[in-house]
Amino acid sequence: MADPTQTIDALELLTKVNDFYESAWNKLIIIGTVSFGVIGIIVPIVIQWYQKKTLKISEELLKKDTEAKTLKIKSELLKEINASLEKRLQEFEIKVENITSSAEAKTFHLQGNTNLSQKRTLEALSDYIIASEGYIKCTDYINLQRVLESISKDCISQLSIEEITDLKITDNSDLDLLLKTLSAHDVNGAFESLIREIRFKLSKLPKTIKEKNANKLI
Repeated sequence: MADPTQTIDALELLTKVNDFYESAWNKLIIIGTVSFGVIGIIVPIVIQWYQKKTLKISEELLKKDTEAKTLKIKSELLKEINASLEKRLQEFEIKVENITSSAEAKTFHLQGNTNLSQKRTLEALSDYIIASEGYIKCTDYINLQRVLESISKDCISQLSIEEITDLKITDNSDLDLLLKTLSAHDVNGAFESLIREIRFKLSKLPKTIKEKNANKLI
């Protein structure tokens, strides 16, 4: 027959074991609940912090990238504006030079006509040479043709090589240089016959003023 005392001890032992495991389980549940609660609070905070940090970094990178692109666009625009402005200025300068050259050429052209009408042939030639240079610069080939015809028909035959040469010093009017410049600009050969005609007449002129005057007496 079993000893009642041993039975009671066994029951007490079982009760204690049961209580231990029950207590441990309860603690585990509490710890787990607390842990999940902590994780549920901390993890979202950490995620939110990370997202904010990432967003801030992204914003800074985007800002720097935008600034860099803006600076690049500004630089390119400034280059285009400067290039366009420089081109416009060059075109404007050319127009001003053409207008100035045209006005100066017409002034000397009219002055040459006046001198020629008053029998001042040498002065007329000097004016026509300067006028021709201006017409070449502003590409006024119609008036240039007229001046060259006046040089050929009305001036050269009345002068000597000495007088024409002296114009280089007295008036800075160089007929030979004018003809060379004209040949260089005469791409289509429009003035070729006039240039030849002037050079031919120059080759037939008396060398000196004395020789010219002597020929008039003959």
